[in-house]
Amino acid sequence: MKIIGYTAVTFAIVIYSSILNGWALSKLWEWFIEPTFGLAALSIPAAIGLGYVVSYLTHQSKEGDSEGTYGEKLVKGVVVGTLKPLFSLAFGFIVASFM
Repeated sequence: MKIIGYTAVTFAIVIYSSILNGWALSKLWEWFIEPTFGLAALSIPAAIGLGYVVSYLTHQSKEGDSEGTYGEKLVKGVVVGTLKPLFSLAFGFIVASFM
């Protein structure tokens, strides 16, 4: 029964992280790519897909990925999945304010 819970939480984290990263990428695209290159807006689903393509092409595994319990990995997934796009947006907003 525990495996079902872990699986459900893992899927929820992947969905949450994908949506948040897609939203962040679409905002960064709006701030930097649209005005610089005159390209069309990037929707959140398109940003999610673009993020997966780039991740697929550039994925690098780390040696420390297999350390810790499964619960610790889930918590790390939520923290990294939340802070990475939010920090990117925060710094992107600062840079965009100087444009």
